[in-house]
This record gives sequence, C-alpha cells and structure tokens, in this order.
Amino acid sequence: MDSTHDNSAALLQGLRVLELATWVAAPTIGGILAEYGADVIHIEDPERGDSYRVPAQLWRKSSGSDQINPSWEVHNRNKRSLALSLRKDEGREIFRRMAAGADVFITNLLPESQQRLRIDSSSLSALHPRLIHVSVTGWGSAGPASQSRAFDVTGFWAASGMMSLLGDRESPPTLVRPGMGDRVTGLAATAALGLALYSRERTGKGHAIEVSLMHTGMWAIGSDMQRAALYGDPGVKHSRKDAPAPLLNCYATKGGGWLVLLIADDDWPEFCACMGMPDLAADARFDTPEKRTANNQELIRILDSIFVQLDRAEWEQRLSAASMTYAPALSAVEAANHPQALANGFFIDAHHDAVGSYRALTFPMRFVGAAPQFRGQAPGHGEQSREILGELGFDAQAMDRLHESGVVRLPTKPERKDWSRT
Repeated sequence: MDSTHDNSAALLQGLRVLELATWVAAPTIGGILAEYGADVIHIEDPERGDSYRVPAQLWRKSSGSDQINPSWEVHNRNKRSLALSLRKDEGREIFRRMAAGADVFITNLLPESQQRLRIDSSSLSALHPRLIHVSVTGWGSAGPASQSRAFDVTGFWAASGMMSLLGDRESPPTLVRPGMGDRVTGLAATAALGLALYSRERTGKGHAIEVSLMHTGMWAIGSDMQRAALYGDPGVKHSRKDAPAPLLNCYATKGGGWLVLLIADDDWPEFCACMGMPDLAADARFDTPEKRTANNQELIRILDSIFVQLDRAEWEQRLSAASMTYAPALSAVEAANHPQALANGFFIDAHHDAVGSYRALTFPMRFVGAAPQFRGQAPGHGEQSREILGELGFDAQAMDRLHESGVVRLPTKPERKDWSRT
C-alpha cells in the first residue's frame, strides 16, 4: 500500500492537536491522529528536547550518524515540533494562544506539574470549553503513587500483576520489551478520545480523559484480574511441560523453530492423524479432554518427541492441510516480511533523509476508504518552530527575540516542506 503524500482520504484533516508529552504512551495517541491527517504539534523543551530522542538510540542499527531511530519514527512521524518553554511566562502565553484554536491536548506530565503550569484539565477547560484534555499517567491521578513517575515496565508490566502470571512457574519475573505497555495504553486513550470527540459533536463541550499504565495493564489481564478481585486467586501459573491443556501449548520443531497450538477438543482425532499417529486418538489415556488434562505431562512428552522429527515449515504444511489452529512463533524479522503483514498493508512507504525510502509500520487499525498517511519523517528538535510561530502572527524579529530569551528554539536549518494540513 503506497499512501505517501496522499491526503485524499484523511479522516482527521483539520483536527488540531497539541502534544506536550515524552516517551511512548502519550505520543502514541498523537501518532495515530497524525497518521490519519490531524495536525499534531509536538511541544518540546527548547534546551533538552524530548527525552526519548536519546534513549531511542537503543533501536539504531549502529551508532553511526547516518542511522535513524526506528522507535522515534514509529511514534513521531507526521508531526511538527515546536520547541517552547512553559517555564517562562511568554511561553505559557504562547501555549494558551495555541490552545484556543486546538481540538485536543495530550500530555503525560504528572498531575502536580500540570497544575503548576496551569495546563491541567480544569484550568484549560475554563478557557476553552471545547478542548479535549487527554492525560496519560502511570498510576492514576489519585492515591499515594499519583505523583510518582512510571514507565510501562513498572506501571503496566510489574504493578498490574501481569509479570507474576507470565513465564514458566519456576522462572524469575520476565521483563517486557520496552514500549509494549505504552503502546497498548496509547491505544486505550485513543479509543477514549474517539468517544469524547463524538460527545463533543452532540454537546459542544470537551472532556477530560485520564488513562493510566497500571489500569491498562490490569485490563490486559482482565480474566485473571477479575478472578483475583472475586476470589482472591488469579489462577495457577504453569510451565510449558505441565500445561493443563496440552493442545494449547508451544512445541519445538526440528532445527529449533517453535509452533504454538490451539487445537479444539473436537479436532483431537484429526489432529492425531495429522501428526502421523492416528492410534493416539483412541488411546485410553487421552481420549477425552479430562483425561488429556489428567495425563498432561505424559501427552506433552509424546508431542515433544513427535514435533522434533520435522522442521517448522513441514509441520505448518501438515497443520494447514488439516485445518488445525496454530501459529509459528516468528521472529520480528519474519513477522515484518510475513505474507499476511504485506497483503494487509501493515506497512506503508515512507522516506527519511538519512536512509531514503523504507517501510513504516502503521498503527493497528484500518478504515475502509481512508488509508493511513505518511506525510513526513519525525521532526528534528524544534524543526517547525518558526512555521508554527508564524501561524500565530509572530514576525521574524519577534521570533528571534523569543529564541534569544530561551522561550523558543528556532531551527538551525530549513525545515522540510512536505507537510499537508490544509
């Protein structure tokens, strides 16, 4: 799917969004909106810039200056950057002028920081009743941890109870890949924003939205969490070798590839035939779901011995031919090139000055007749400051004065002109 510079079907064209946020969760919201045509202005500190610019180097292919940060691009392409200090009176006044014409404000500043800068929902809604205020926190705005910092590995992964449920029973707590909980939280906040935009169309009034990493993590393990709340017991944690449902398990194949099975109990005879062991279906130890659970470790040992006889591709052919439910445990590189990812347009054509053309991963949603858009690479620090200030009526002399006083940071090189927001 090639939607580069094609805004013909932009769903959110004309929507103005201010984003005073760092790292991943809150910028995910702005990234989704920008991908569907919104004008998202990413506000950064003039001196430090977005704190995610530096640690995002973790995802560089190398430390060379000709490489880009894939993670930074995923969450911040299509946006404009304004380097503006809200610690200064003139900076806060510029922000208020921008908020007067904005539809949405997104932030992940701590509640007390929002109040100190007077950008909390109460302060802004009093000035701009139609503005939708989206706040992403680690722990929620109330309670003893409300003013504490959090990242997805702490709020979403550890404190939600999720970490305690995953991995083998004997294994220590398993760390998550960075940003997983942030992106889920960003999706939840975007869903809430959609409801608020719909409500505003009917009432003319904005809403204050709050989404936290901890709450989103608890929702992600909703079945276990509801059981814990009801009975004080989230269920038993099993290892792969004693999984209570051997047909819902992962198995190693010849050569080291893994397969994940989810075979229905009614498909047990067909599954056994597919495995080349039709007699196993009638084995008195395994001929009912209850017996397969009672003798789970023995059945897992048998299946382990069978799966290692063929490589993953051969098993995939057999399982597909028998209409069994399974999936290969793919590497990220394999997933990026999987026929399903390509056929369904999970990537769009993009461009970056440092590497030229590349495939950009899109956000996980699709609208019939409205394709995701690529309009520009993630901005440099304050790259569109001059352009945005010009839209507010500042002339060149005024901009230079603001730059010299540290209120804003002006770009040191010409900004790219590949933006389309009209």
